[in-house]
Amino acid sequence: MNFKPDAIKQLDELFERGMNEEALNNSDQLLRGDPDKILAREIRRFRSDVFSRIRMPNEALNERLTVLAENPEAEDFYFACLYSIRSMQHHNAIGIAERGLNSLVEGQPYEAELRFLLAFACVEAKDFERASQLVEALAEGIAVFVRVSGRPTTKADLRASITRAGSR
Repeated sequence: MNFKPDAIKQLDELFERGMNEEALNNSDQLLRGDPDKILAREIRRFRSDVFSRIRMPNEALNERLTVLAENPEAEDFYFACLYSIRSMQHHNAIGIAERGLNSLVEGQPYEAELRFLLAFACVEAKDFERASQLVEALAEGIAVFVRVSGRPTTKADLRASITRAGSR
């Protein structure tokens, strides 16, 4: 969304200043004020980002799932899948990724990243055969910040996880 209503801009300012609790309280008030559907969707996306930042992946996921139920867009599938992984709900992440990929046009933003998250979720769910097939189809050089901290996970990392699992 290119246009950001003033309410979202104000929430973003609080978020950028690290005032997460105040940002969440203000977003609660906005949602209680019965905003139109577009604004409500943006508020929920915002809340999802805040919850992720303060390491509350279940809450982040719940906000994205609400958005997905109403009017899903590519970014919502991506973030819902990511937050499912961070919540250790790998089979849920697989379902979200599959649903997202089925609704996206090839080459659309978030498509490659969603394929990566699907492969990651399959590794975590110990479906190594499927994960191996998915990893081989990934573009070289792709990396995604799946974990909250540290470095991005790469295609090579996924391959190594599958190899380690196969040697057990």
